[in-house]
Amino acid sequence: MTFRSLAIAALASIGLISCSSVSGSEEMPNYTVLQADDAFEVRSYAPQLYAEVTATGTRDEASGKAFRQLAAYIFDDERPEGGIAMTAPVVQQPSREKIAMTAPVVQEQGAENEWTMAFSMPEKWTLATLPKPENPNITLREEPAAKLATVEFSGRAGDAMLAEKEGELRAWMRERGLVATGPATYAFYDAPWVIGPLRRNEVQIPVQ
Repeated sequence: MTFRSLAIAALASIGLISCSSVSGSEEMPNYTVLQADDAFEVRSYAPQLYAEVTATGTRDEASGKAFRQLAAYIFDDERPEGGIAMTAPVVQQPSREKIAMTAPVVQEQGAENEWTMAFSMPEKWTLATLPKPENPNITLREEPAAKLATVEFSGRAGDAMLAEKEGELRAWMRERGLVATGPATYAFYDAPWVIGPLRRNEVQIPVQ
């Protein structure tokens, strides 16, 4: 087994399969804050390039399957183009919907327990210059500009907390007449070893 393969296996085993960023210092997509109200914001995101994989199972199971494949793609420094820098966040949504955001690691359940996880690509890459994946399960896709309503919170975000925060965000949106144009996504910015109070999580919903 090569050092690169060992590194990928180690990353997965210590919890990156929960779709968190590697170190917290990664490049993040650019956005402009249009509205801010304590933990709630409306943001405008620039177009973003993604590498994504769809996997089946529970949210955690699908995260593990997809993350290992995406990690193998971006950490492959043996190809002519070299490796691709890790970004934050990794995003996950149900496979029945397209991912409509750039920021964090985003999750949402899809039909028949299918989840699509995506890594946003560093700004220096384009669809034409990105290395072509050898894994047929990996798709490269460019997402257009998006407007998102978000709520930020700390802690270890389990399903119950995510549902609670999504409900709070939707209530905040209703108060302001914001209409959702897609499903909620779950965003996770930190590596697994970051303690709960210091973690940054978000629920994000695309709006008109």
